[in-house]
Amino acid sequence: MGYTQQAGPHGNWTVGGGTAGLVSSQQAAPGTSAAPTGSANIGTLNYENTQAGYNSSSLPPVSDPDKTMANVAQSQYDSYITNFRDFENALIAARDDTSLIDAVPEDVETQTRLAKEIAERNRKRYGYTSTMAEEAEAERDIQRGAALNLAGGLTNARLAQREQNMQLLGDLINIGQGVNRSSLSQLGSAGENAVMRRNAFEQAKAQSKAQRNSMIGSMGTALAAFLI
Repeated sequence: MGYTQQAGPHGNWTVGGGTAGLVSSQQAAPGTSAAPTGSANIGTLNYENTQAGYNSSSLPPVSDPDKTMANVAQSQYDSYITNFRDFENALIAARDDTSLIDAVPEDVETQTRLAKEIAERNRKRYGYTSTMAEEAEAERDIQRGAALNLAGGLTNARLAQREQNMQLLGDLINIGQGVNRSSLSQLGSAGENAVMRRNAFEQAKAQSKAQRNSMIGSMGTALAAFLI
């Protein structure tokens, strides 16, 4: 069987007819990145991405776990203050939003103006000249339509606004409950760890005392045997 060489998106490939195998002529070396083929760098093989000066292959030694944990907690709090607190405050302030209701009068005014302009343009297009009575009745009709549109629009907007605000309030409550559950869980874990440390310390003291007494007893027995 003959072999042909074809160009592919990741290099040249040798393709055998009938059986076969695909042998790449270009392979990325271990620990390196393949050439990106798009803006998202899809296909990267680089696992040495660093975060805060650290990476997966060279973590710093930890001599004080409590201090390290305190630094991690402080870093997370600073990240929350910088990136999320303003957004959450804006969500809390939006629970009494009235933007849908406030937009109704302007929308009704715009629709009324467009209706009048359309009627005027149609009269001019067809060369129709209305009488004073017709114009007065048309004006009253437009005013009635504007009043009905305003009343109906305000009613619908109030209902939609209330539903939207209640949904947002429910989401905020769920977020708060999630944070509360997480905090209580962490406090419970911290309390359990403190109890375990205290119990381990008491057990270590008891074992040390027992070993000391046993050693003293053994020394006394050996001394008594020697004197006899």
